[in-house]
Amino acid sequence: MILNIRTLDDLEWASDYCHDALFETDKAVYDKTSKMFLLPLVREMWEKAEIAKRKWIFQWWKIPKTQSILLFHNVIDISIKFNQPDDILTGIDYDDENKAILIKGMKGSTFRLDVDVISGKLEDKGDIYHDGGRILTINKK
Repeated sequence: MILNIRTLDDLEWASDYCHDALFETDKAVYDKTSKMFLLPLVREMWEKAEIAKRKWIFQWWKIPKTQSILLFHNVIDISIKFNQPDDILTGIDYDDENKAILIKGMKGSTFRLDVDVISGKLEDKGDIYHDGGRILTINKK
């Protein structure tokens, strides 16, 4: 899957696709010369999730994972705050007033990318795999 990110709607889609993705803060790359920022992710592919088991009101989901990259162009400057070497992505937002993309993690990590324009992509790069984990949800029907 490749999602080109050029608008606020695209950024929102990328945030949805990346929600709960694992990342390591020290794997982020910023190249000031090319104005490029890259963050490798391990993304849960909810778009390919399958129900593995149902019992009563409970559903256990089998969710494949893949290696992905989140890439942004036209990055003028970057600031990083982190407490842990790894984190779980909770959202990607745009600060219109400051022209900045904010990538936030559950453990407090924040990447602030000052940008000229929104330009980037989310791209799956690795094989699809299952790690044996399952997620439980409740069917409210």
